[in-house]
Amino acid sequence: MAYKQNTMKVQILKRKLVKPCNPTPPNLKIYKLSFIDEILPLMEVGVLLFYPSNPNSINLEQSLSKVLPSFYPLAGRFILKDQIVDCSDQGAELVEAEAPDTELTTLLTERDHQNLDAFLPREKKQVELPTYPILSIQATRLMCGGLVVGVSISHKIFDVSALSTFLLNWSNTIISKPETEAAVTFDGATMFPSRSQSNASSGAAIRFLDLERISVKRFSFTKEAIAALKQRCCFRADQRVSRVQAVCALIAEALIALDGAKHGRSRGCLITQAVNMRGRTDPPLSKTACGNLVLLSLARCSAGEIQQVADLLGEAVSRSVAVCGGILGLGEDRRNETVLEPLRTAGRTFMSGEDNVLTFTDYSKFGFYGVDLGWGKPVWASVAPHTVANTVVVLGSRDGDGIEAWVHLEKKDMELFERDHEIATLCAI
Repeated sequence: MAYKQNTMKVQILKRKLVKPCNPTPPNLKIYKLSFIDEILPLMEVGVLLFYPSNPNSINLEQSLSKVLPSFYPLAGRFILKDQIVDCSDQGAELVEAEAPDTELTTLLTERDHQNLDAFLPREKKQVELPTYPILSIQATRLMCGGLVVGVSISHKIFDVSALSTFLLNWSNTIISKPETEAAVTFDGATMFPSRSQSNASSGAAIRFLDLERISVKRFSFTKEAIAALKQRCCFRADQRVSRVQAVCALIAEALIALDGAKHGRSRGCLITQAVNMRGRTDPPLSKTACGNLVLLSLARCSAGEIQQVADLLGEAVSRSVAVCGGILGLGEDRRNETVLEPLRTAGRTFMSGEDNVLTFTDYSKFGFYGVDLGWGKPVWASVAPHTVANTVVVLGSRDGDGIEAWVHLEKKDMELFERDHEIATLCAI
């Protein structure tokens, strides 16, 4: 038995490669990356799903094999130098583990989530080896009989929207609801054709930190706290601010103030937000289109009131949504350039060091609480923590009314952030 190097004791019982139940057809053996796939960094994204004790047995291997033919690139291997996936059915990774000293209730009540890494199937590292599985899943039994399913996937191949499509289809396979399985498409390379790496390597810079330097904490906002926050974010009585926009504005305001205190002066701030293209293009892309189909939204802010930050965030997303509407009507080069330009801007800003750069990502609409893997629906869904500082990922709460913000900061910055009066006042701890 292998142990994960983590303060939480997790025993790895078995690792296995699960192949698709039907072989991938010869005409699909080579999966070309799109231009958007190419310019994204080599990193992983993922989620963790927590299930209570259940007397039912669960066979994830059989159902995973059954769903993989529809998601054939996930059983292949990424070839970095060629920017393709070799879809020769090498298999997705399935890991069985147990945490004999860990209770589900303990996990649900903690705010500091460094230890959640133990429930992910592999260590944090860049995914580029030709032998490295694109999709890895770890199922960990807890002392109480509960189950944690950790899913990691290469961001080069799938974004989080596509990951949610995979998980919901896998769920429908398990609970025998094939009629609800949505047909998936892989047309990214057709809409955003590949360019040479010399042209595609100008994406936004990302700084990966050592685990010892990063702190990942969950800040929960109840329905009541969000209602109060939304009122504060509005300039006018008829102005509408979403739950996610209000929470992001509060956190951004606090992080901008923190940055000013650290540097002894107010600096400019560039806030990036990922905008999902699905359902927003003309003609509309299917919500079950797989790959990476996102456009980066940019908002320039400075120290100010929360209403100003909320307004700037909303305006930036609205501009990007409008761009999505016409992007497929552009020529191929202009289409790719429209995606690349905000990444270039964010990268230049980051590398200059003159302004602060914050990244916000919204997972709240991806339906992770609907993923039934044979034990019912999860009692909690969480972000897979990463090591990129100054990033915030938001998820909806299980009841659908609250918001959980997963804040990733350097440890010394997290200590200051937690002292912010409004964060402390509005968060449900």
